[in-house]
Amino acid sequence: MRSEVQQVLQSPTESQSTTQSPPSIEESVRAFYKAYEEKDLTTAQNLVAEQFSFTSPLDNRLGREAYFKICWPNSKSIEKFEFKHFTVENEKAFVVYECQSKSNKFRNTEILTVQNGKVTKVEVYFGWDVPHKIPEGEHRDPSQEPQAHPITGL
Repeated sequence: MRSEVQQVLQSPTESQSTTQSPPSIEESVRAFYKAYEEKDLTTAQNLVAEQFSFTSPLDNRLGREAYFKICWPNSKSIEKFEFKHFTVENEKAFVVYECQSKSNKFRNTEILTVQNGKVTKVEVYFGWDVPHKIPEGEHRDPSQEPQAHPITGL
């Protein structure tokens, strides 16, 4: 049985037109996250455009090569993404997810731009740990606390 990721990336068969339209933005984005869960580097690379940029609070417009060198190793600790919100508008997918990693669970928001079935841009906005570490109704000054990467904890 073929995985969801393989189905999205399948090559046209003889009975299909070679002018087949690319997967939908939602299909491409869901396959991208599934590739992380399945540790499927080849699929992730097939889903990312050559002209790609990745920006987060820790990364400023990384290109494709730097993204896979710096960010892909985090896939080792990723166990599952659970989408809380998923909206597509024009070429952009707005995603809020909770990610279970080997060390913790956290929530992030990402905006992914997809063109012709390929992810061309990812913007990451870090969220919080699940459950939230700050008691309800309280505030913690981030300048008073060491900052750790939400996936690796370093």
